[in-house]
Parts: sequence; structure tokens; C-alpha cells
Amino acid sequence: MSTIDIVCPSCKHASKAPANLKGKKIRCKQCKEVFVAGGTGAAAATKPQAMDAEIDRNPYGVTTENLAARCPFCAMALDPPESRICLHCGYDLVKRRRVESKKTYETTPVDYLLWHLPTFGCFVGINAVIGVCVFCGIRMSGWLEGTLVEGILPPECFTTWLGIMGIAAIWFQGKFIFKRLVYNLHPPEKIKKAQTE
Repeated sequence: MSTIDIVCPSCKHASKAPANLKGKKIRCKQCKEVFVAGGTGAAAATKPQAMDAEIDRNPYGVTTENLAARCPFCAMALDPPESRICLHCGYDLVKRRRVESKKTYETTPVDYLLWHLPTFGCFVGINAVIGVCVFCGIRMSGWLEGTLVEGILPPECFTTWLGIMGIAAIWFQGKFIFKRLVYNLHPPEKIKKAQTE
């Protein structure tokens, strides 16, 4: 393995180092001075000083001054300056809290159709229940003639229970229709999922 001669520019201590350290900063074992390996004498002494001169001692200087109104939460400029809510982060400057924002899809006529399809189905269901109850109520006595049940229970017993079940079915379907048309007329918003890349 090849070596190079190095001399500390501060204390003039001479030593040997591996050749792969040439041009890199090293620390002297005697005086703990940091210098670039591979240079000798004045060249080694001036190189660290030249490197220090290239480093900007104040990299955070103000280059421009902008006095526009800024959001206290995200520090972005408010547009327009008299805005109440920051458009970048959703911070409410009056209530002093962040408002959650969400991206949603636009509601289309197809969404309304799909949302109110069960409502239309309940209208059809109510009419079907009324039709079945009327039809069975008229024909029940004829269906029970000549059976064992005719002597035990009168046909009016079956029509009563059929009417009770029909009223219950109409009640639940009507309740669904009322809620959908009065409280939930518009379909719920579909929230866009955040795209992860």
C-alpha cells in the first residue's frame, strides 16, 4: 500500500499517511489542527484558509422583503390579503383553528337516480302489498272451502292477520320514503381518496 508524506502546517510535525487520504481533511496527532493531506508547507496552510473563504458565513440573509399578509399556520401569502380562511391549509383566522378540507366528486343526475331508486322501489312495494292484501282478502273464503282449517278458524282470522302484516310492511316502507324525501333528499358526497405516489 502506497503512502504519502504529510506535514502539519501549524506544528510542522511530519508523518506518513495512506495515499487514499490525499486531498482530504485530517487532524494532526500532535496539535489537533485540521488541514488538507497531501500538501506541504505553505500550500497545505493556505488551502484550508481558501476553503474557509468559499464558505458563506451568513447563508440566511434577507434577499427580498415582502410585507404581504401571511397565514399564521402555514406562513403562505393570503390571497386576497383580507381573506378569512387560508386557501393553502384551511386555517380560519377569525376562529383561530384549522378547518378540515376534503375533495369530493361532483354529484351527477345518475347519483340522484341511484340514490332514489330504493325510494321508487318502496312506492312499488306499498302498491304491491295493498294489491296482495285486497286480492287475498276477497279470495280467502274460497281458498279455505273444503279444508280442515275451515272448521277450526274462520276466514276472517286469516284476512285480519294478513291486513296486520300488510300495514306493518306499508309502515316501514312509508317511513323509509319519508326519511329519504324529507331528510336525505340529496345523495351523500363521495370523498376523493388522496393519491399516493
